[in-house]
Amino acid sequence: MNDDADCFCSTILTPEFFSTYWEERPLLVKAADFPDNPLPSMIDADTMMDILGRIPDQLKIFKKGRAVAPSVSPWLAYLDGASLIVNMADRTHPRLFAFCRELATRFFHHVFAVLYLTPPGTFAVNVHSDDQDTILVQLWGTKAWKVFGPLPGLRLILSDEMAGKSETVPTGAEGPPVLECTLSAGDVLYIPRGHLHCAKTPESSQSLHVTLTVPSSDMNRGAALERTLGEIIRGPLRPQDSMQIAATAAPVSTNSTSRPGGNVLDEEERLLLRRSVLKEDAVGGQGRGERGNNGRESPEYAERIESILTKLRAALTEDNLRASFSAQMQRVNSNQLRQHMRTMQTGPVMVGAGSAVTSRSQIRLDPEIEMTCEAGASEACFEKRGGARLQMRIEPAAADFLRAVRDAGEAGVSVKNLPVSNSDSFERLCLARLFVDKGVLQALSGSGETPNGSNGNGQNGNSDIPWERGSDVDPSPHPPLPSAAAGRRPTRHGGSSQAPPAGGGLPRVGAGVVPDLGRM
Repeated sequence: MNDDADCFCSTILTPEFFSTYWEERPLLVKAADFPDNPLPSMIDADTMMDILGRIPDQLKIFKKGRAVAPSVSPWLAYLDGASLIVNMADRTHPRLFAFCRELATRFFHHVFAVLYLTPPGTFAVNVHSDDQDTILVQLWGTKAWKVFGPLPGLRLILSDEMAGKSETVPTGAEGPPVLECTLSAGDVLYIPRGHLHCAKTPESSQSLHVTLTVPSSDMNRGAALERTLGEIIRGPLRPQDSMQIAATAAPVSTNSTSRPGGNVLDEEERLLLRRSVLKEDAVGGQGRGERGNNGRESPEYAERIESILTKLRAALTEDNLRASFSAQMQRVNSNQLRQHMRTMQTGPVMVGAGSAVTSRSQIRLDPEIEMTCEAGASEACFEKRGGARLQMRIEPAAADFLRAVRDAGEAGVSVKNLPVSNSDSFERLCLARLFVDKGVLQALSGSGETPNGSNGNGQNGNSDIPWERGSDVDPSPHPPLPSAAAGRRPTRHGGSSQAPPAGGGLPRVGAGVVPDLGRM
């Protein structure tokens, strides 16, 4: 039993939900009608940082419909107004993983989770449709949604029928919305497969929501039919099986198969279906006995094809479809479990001293550094003993953050108590981690006395901003360190094809489309 799933199913996944809404129309359930929603308590800012470190290869960064280069620091990207999208987030969080598995066991065969973290006043992707049924749960902040109907003739879409993925949905094609709402923490929104939708955060709030994803385009009889037919044509051995046989010189067994239905056809029949089709006048109408002298198919060839089709028709039974579907779900769920176990065993990837900073960390200005930064300033100057100086262009909210750290003195201040706009706890962590990585701030150990991760020169981590001696550094090579609520102006490199200079700043934001997220 799973208490989280019990609570969720008793309110959301009810018989009425499946009879009235599932694969038909969107549903909104407000937090007031679901006060015991267990999901918002699962993930705070520190947990989100941990998740980002555990599965970096599943992180997508998008800003207003455009993909951001994956090499960009997610902290800097978020501060610059980009959304962080974590696919397969269930693999990183034991409670969320158990919740998804229980929903799959009760209703859906397979469920996985995707996290969407969006700063204030922006959006991740444009209007689009998905080939999956999704149940969105708002964890923090707020987000405004518009849900439209499906495009004509595209209800219950398959994977190659999604709109807004490879090309933009034409303006007006979505029609009037069938549901408009603003989600707050604890609210739940169901969007059926194929329904177009879009979302945006208000200027006053960031947003984190989890999408509980049911890959329904892969979980239907049509998909099972395609898969079963493909397995019959491909035969009993998968490439990995064939490689193992070749490597060990083991005999090929025709009595066992890693594909349901793989032994329906013999090898000669499979090869006949795989042979290329030539034009009728090619090679004088001859070719492997497929055509007679007049260029038409020989009676023998037509009989062989008809024999194969008869076998295929006999094999495409309900029992075989179920067997193929069950084998597919077993593979998918086994992969999910294996990835979860591996992710939890390896732990988060730590890059730089800033990666260790949490909301409970004490941080301080490096005692070897003098900082000049006026309230609301757009620039901060740092000077080390010995004359090395660094000037950084910053946003006003970052100035207030830095001044609060300086004013706390050598004892430092807890990250959770530092000022940020809109009380954005994730922005607070991003700023702390970035300034620690730049060597400007130090993270203290539990005693609050010893710098954690200092390199002995007054710097933490691997600072990528150069310090110069004897003269001011020209600030122009260093873009302003952004703040998540400080106007969200474009980076200085927004229209350049050149790589960004050392010292931060987003690289050029390339044109992109909505990612095909959440594949099993």
